[in-house]
Amino acid sequence: MLINRPTEGLSARTDPNGVEAAGFTEATVVFADAYPAAPAPSREPLLDARPAAIDAETLYRDHWMFHGPSYQGVRVLDPVSPGGIRGELVTGSAEGALLDNAGQLFGYWIMEFTDRDRLAMPVKIERVEFFEPHPSVGGHVACAVHVRELGQREVRADLELVHAGRVFARLIGWTDWRFETDARLWPILREPERHPYARVREGGAYTILSGVGRSPASRDYLSRRFLRDAERADYVKIGERTQRAWLLGRIAAKDAARDYWWRREGEGAGTPIFPTEIAVTNTASGAPELFGPRAGGLHVSLAHKDDVAVARVARAPTGIDVEPLLARTDTFGETAFTDSERALVGERPRDEWWTRMWCAKEAVAKAAGTGLEGAPRKFVVDAIDGERVRCAGRIVETRVDEGYVVAWVVEGTGPGAGLLVDRGSPAEVPS
Repeated sequence: MLINRPTEGLSARTDPNGVEAAGFTEATVVFADAYPAAPAPSREPLLDARPAAIDAETLYRDHWMFHGPSYQGVRVLDPVSPGGIRGELVTGSAEGALLDNAGQLFGYWIMEFTDRDRLAMPVKIERVEFFEPHPSVGGHVACAVHVRELGQREVRADLELVHAGRVFARLIGWTDWRFETDARLWPILREPERHPYARVREGGAYTILSGVGRSPASRDYLSRRFLRDAERADYVKIGERTQRAWLLGRIAAKDAARDYWWRREGEGAGTPIFPTEIAVTNTASGAPELFGPRAGGLHVSLAHKDDVAVARVARAPTGIDVEPLLARTDTFGETAFTDSERALVGERPRDEWWTRMWCAKEAVAKAAGTGLEGAPRKFVVDAIDGERVRCAGRIVETRVDEGYVVAWVVEGTGPGAGLLVDRGSPAEVPS
């Protein structure tokens, strides 16, 4: 990045000077005795222009931009076109706010003219030229953004800021990187306190999350939306190889807890609950547990496999498991199940039901607080009814979901329970 500006009290120098904020950014700065002559404002048109889809008040009120009051300087969004956007900014008191506001205008254009990967962040600027002193606080500045390139990863534009009819600055080659976002992630970026990211299944019985955060940058962004500082520290420590699965599990668990509260009488989905109001920690044995003002009295179980995580919360100890629906070898069946369990499958699809029964064993073992302990035959499946099974006296629901089997313990059941008890309504809040 090249920045051209006067010395402002320093001795005049015309040679380039390297400036670096170690680990963050670097630039080349060229100083001069005075500002260069300001060019005439650009007359480049915006073809096929129309009014913006939202106004400037909505830009901040509805969290299209995340900035706080000191950086909320966009006052007009209008007009927009496939080639760019014009708007009006007001100079704020915060350092760098005016140029940041120009970048916000560019960022909004990306949001309006794309339907995927709409989140974009600035990564570089080819050249910044200053022609006037910085406008005083409260000064109104016209900004024109001319988009030069809209790529799958990079979006590049030239920006011009005009104050009192004169060009104050030009920002040439401002480049944003687009980050992974789709229709499901977009509401989370704007209002994380009102939307789950994981999919809620069976009227709140469990959450499932898959296929997200493939790039390290996207995972980092999600981690900042969902994790507390202590959780972020743990996330960084575990290393990139396991970060993805770990993060998916935490998000699924927090969304299961938030969905539980949203479904309770008197609460409703309009109640804002930020993901960071709930922490997911681990007991000494490694089992997950919830902590925080929205965690009182709730138990949680989570599981992840490959690119999928599931979670369930309830008022009593619970268990959930997930496994891919794959072909199973005879050796697996002989190790995992007794002769009577294998016979119980009958004419049902063998691989599917071996997977269902295995997940049921895992879920019951988690609810018991022991895990399988290397002895899956200890948790015997002795009955099947529809998609329900009875395992070690507990009733377990099983489902095939997105190519995986999910199984979870029905709370309030124990030894001797019939398969038809506690079936409840699909919309029933977990007990």
